[in-house]
Amino acid sequence: MQPLRGLLVLFAAARAELRVPSAPTDALLEIVGGDSVEVAWAPPLSDGGAAVQSYQVEWDTNPGVAEVQTVTTSTYLGANELQTIRTFGKDVDEIQLVRTLARPHREEQWVTATAPAGSTLAGTFALALDTRPTGGTLQYTGAIPASAAACCGRTSVLAMVEALQNVGLGMVTKVKREDVSVDGRAGFQWQIQFNETLADLPQLQVLDASGLTLGSTVTVATETEGNAISGTFRLTFGGDTTALIAADATAGEVEDALELLDTVTDVTVVRGDAQPFGGFSWWVTFVHDDQGGDQPLLTPVYEGTLLGLSGDPWVETSEVRAGNTLSGSFNVSFAGVDGVHPGTTVIQHDATAEDVVEALTRLPGVPTGTVAVSRSGPDPENGYVWTVSFLDDAERTWEKDLGDDFDFEIASTANLIGVDARAKIEVFREGTMKEIQLLNVTRGGGNDTKNDYFYLEFGGQITGKIFAASDPKTGKCGDAVPEVQRISSRTVDTTASGGDAAVSPRTTFRLGYGRETTGYIYAANGGDCSVAGAKIKSELEALDAFYEVAVASSATLGSHECDWDVTFSTTAGNLDQLSISVSRDAAGPEDGPSSSAQAGDDTMTVATTTEGRTDIVQSELEALSTIGRVTVSVESAGVKDDGSEGIEWLEKRRTGTCLYRVTFDTNAGDLPMIAICGDPNCAVNHRSNVDGQGVQNFQRGVPDLEYVTEPYPQSQSFATINEGGVFTDSDTTLTVDAVADLPGLADNSYIRVGSEIMLVTAIANTNDLTVTRGQSGTTAAAHANGAVVDLLTQSTVATSDITAGAATVNVALNTGGLGAAPKSYIRIGKEVMLVSSISTNALTVTRAQDGTTAATHAIGATVHLLRESTLAAAITTTTATSFDVDLNTAGLGAVVNDFILVGSEVMLVTKVATNTLTVTRGQDGTTATTHADEAKVYLLQSSTQQVKATYALPQPESTLDNSGVLAASANTLTLAAGGVAALGAVANSFIKIDNEIIKVGGVSGTTDLTGLIRAQDSTADVEHANGVKAYRLPQTTIATGNAGTNGGATGDTDVDVTLNTAALDAAVNSYIRIGSEV
Repeated sequence: MQPLRGLLVLFAAARAELRVPSAPTDALLEIVGGDSVEVAWAPPLSDGGAAVQSYQVEWDTNPGVAEVQTVTTSTYLGANELQTIRTFGKDVDEIQLVRTLARPHREEQWVTATAPAGSTLAGTFALALDTRPTGGTLQYTGAIPASAAACCGRTSVLAMVEALQNVGLGMVTKVKREDVSVDGRAGFQWQIQFNETLADLPQLQVLDASGLTLGSTVTVATETEGNAISGTFRLTFGGDTTALIAADATAGEVEDALELLDTVTDVTVVRGDAQPFGGFSWWVTFVHDDQGGDQPLLTPVYEGTLLGLSGDPWVETSEVRAGNTLSGSFNVSFAGVDGVHPGTTVIQHDATAEDVVEALTRLPGVPTGTVAVSRSGPDPENGYVWTVSFLDDAERTWEKDLGDDFDFEIASTANLIGVDARAKIEVFREGTMKEIQLLNVTRGGGNDTKNDYFYLEFGGQITGKIFAASDPKTGKCGDAVPEVQRISSRTVDTTASGGDAAVSPRTTFRLGYGRETTGYIYAANGGDCSVAGAKIKSELEALDAFYEVAVASSATLGSHECDWDVTFSTTAGNLDQLSISVSRDAAGPEDGPSSSAQAGDDTMTVATTTEGRTDIVQSELEALSTIGRVTVSVESAGVKDDGSEGIEWLEKRRTGTCLYRVTFDTNAGDLPMIAICGDPNCAVNHRSNVDGQGVQNFQRGVPDLEYVTEPYPQSQSFATINEGGVFTDSDTTLTVDAVADLPGLADNSYIRVGSEIMLVTAIANTNDLTVTRGQSGTTAAAHANGAVVDLLTQSTVATSDITAGAATVNVALNTGGLGAAPKSYIRIGKEVMLVSSISTNALTVTRAQDGTTAATHAIGATVHLLRESTLAAAITTTTATSFDVDLNTAGLGAVVNDFILVGSEVMLVTKVATNTLTVTRGQDGTTATTHADEAKVYLLQSSTQQVKATYALPQPESTLDNSGVLAASANTLTLAAGGVAALGAVANSFIKIDNEIIKVGGVSGTTDLTGLIRAQDSTADVEHANGVKAYRLPQTTIATGNAGTNGGATGDTDVDVTLNTAALDAAVNSYIRIGSEV
């Protein structure tokens, strides 16, 4: 069906002025029938100069099908850490001097006074100097005697002329008097020479000669004009030349002339006072980043335009201060998981991205192909930023375990040249940590292994039966087998018919896997099979399907026949067989792809010699729809295993124990635990014919490791509840024992009781606080009388939203709220900011610190004070025990016995004096090292990431201060000052010193633990050195009493323990373990 068409008719009185009308402002369409529609429209805003009578209407009866596109999001869990290497220097603006100069020519004027013939010159006369035309004044001398001396007297000519205010003292350099006689007239002539700074002076005038002998005359003549600069000049910069600049141009005029150049963005100009002969000096400062660093010198152009009365003037330019430009090189080291820096590498200040990749991979611990680099810059000081991406490789080099860091560090900037030249490395984005869970499986006793099996449950789905028995002779676990495929070349002996008996040197082949194909490979290579073997390896590893393969070559002498055994060491399971295609010289007819292909009398084949087999745990887990891809590595205990592999929370394993390390490669986030079951319905967890199996959460996964605010919010001060009873979960008036114990507390302060955060909205009757319950995602709960009330370092964004470019943050309350000071670090959302100054609740900040990104923050967003600072100067030795931080109070917040982290080194604070910290270096197994100026310093909640008891959370700790060793069997110990409070130990608490677990009988004072029961949990009663760590463990025992009421029966849901607070520390939603049951 043809579209309906109407007729468009336009009428106009004068066609030359008609324009296309605009569209109708509205249109209505109604379908009348299968082949007609009715259209009505509203007039257009412009009719083009004539009334619109009709529009053409097109009707499409087949509009087609709307396209639907699906957008799928996923989380990438591979190696994705980004670190930046940055060079920078002080912002020093270039200053250049432009001067107009001339050679010295002093003005000389002669004054002659004579009397008529026969008369003697006597009496007085007066002179005048009029500098009004050049902005000066009209001045008169006093009466000058007819025989006045040249100088040195009050009435001398020198004194009289210098007394003129428009000449001035010292401005006459010389006066000479001579007797003159002309045509019978006799008298005197004074030759007056002026200082060169007066340049070109107007000529002196005779003011009055009536006081001389009758008929006497006085004349003035200029013998030598003073040099005075006039005219114009130009300046050239970067090949661009200014318009004419007047010789006496103002600073603004010179500035405008330069900024009109395409090569100049912004300068400031200062003009000096006038110099001799009318010359000037202009100081030009290049203030824009476009002209950062050392700039080319301005070039003057003045020939024929710059003028002088007595001699040729000129323009001179010079560099007063060079702009800062970096050059030279710096050194980088690399610290792997062990924190060791085995060497350094040199990077040039302007190295290309490729140069940096080559330099970094020279470092031990950085395999070739595992980093990529991009470069940006230079900045105004010629600094660059190199962004280093950590890449996947077959060895999973950059996949992080808990607490791992892979940090490049600046080793030296001694050869980096420039004003305050520095280099800095920052973690721009922490690498994602995959979730890792460990399965510890121990087979039952005896030699019969047919019933040693278990099941795994994850996300409500259950695997098939998994047999747990390891090889009792070797102790090996798991049954994963890598695939091996053989590629072979064979030929036919055709020497009897005039041919040959060797594989042709022209025979080429290529391999295929799925949709991917390798490049061509020559098969013979003169009988050296290793040449093609190396090529097979590199070509297969270039395919997306394979990380790494191993190729073993073997040859048949004479025939140049080869066998290549390809082991797919990093690709699990039974693989599809490679295909092969064969041709001559990678051109012409090609046979294949297939498992066997020919070229002439040469045949090449591929065959599977060993079928790959995935570990049974891996294959069973991957069969669950709740799990994507996992990697399972297996460690066997063996008959001699004594648990010395360093994983402290594992019990000493016995013969036949297998440790399965399960890495979730595609499941993102903090995942639920895998459960071990003893039956196919998982009705009985953690119990079967397998003895002692358990699941421990070795590393909790996170979708993306964010900036660590550990911990926040902080407590500024504390009081206690004084309600005379329970403070209920609905009460909004909280009475404390003393508001004075919470200095700065005010409306908009945040307080914390237990795990609940509250907002203070009013303070009445001295100690009564009106509060809004359950803030910052916490839940209102009942709190006991006497519970601690903490004043928190927390506030909210006030007044208005914060844009990404704003430099001021208004908070609801700083003093008594956020508690920030200049040099404090704060965090809003994911962005960290540095506070530079404070006016009440208005904070001036530097945005996007610590590798975070400036973002918009809404009014009401939470603002936290971070416990971190920076070094005020570099720590240049490994033995230094005292250094300054930029801000401690309201910054780092360290006190005696706190642990801090600088780089990868943990230190114990032993003394604090304002911002000066005295420390003990290299704590918790870290190594003392040097640290650069401005290195970040973090306050640690705990000095250790080691796992104690059965899980990995840091525990309260202190150190032994026993004035000697803690002897075996000793039942009392002394901790460092305040150690009892730091450890939080009470009677029935359990503590751990080295590998010994000890039960506490009681406490005495602030440092002593008494009534110690040694060697708990099958540990050994041993001697401990003074200064070692003591940790409080989260464990207790089942309380004595009837087993049926205290957790002994399998159906009980109530468990009475000896001590919870200061021991087990369990709360709602906590998990606990008794024996092998969780």
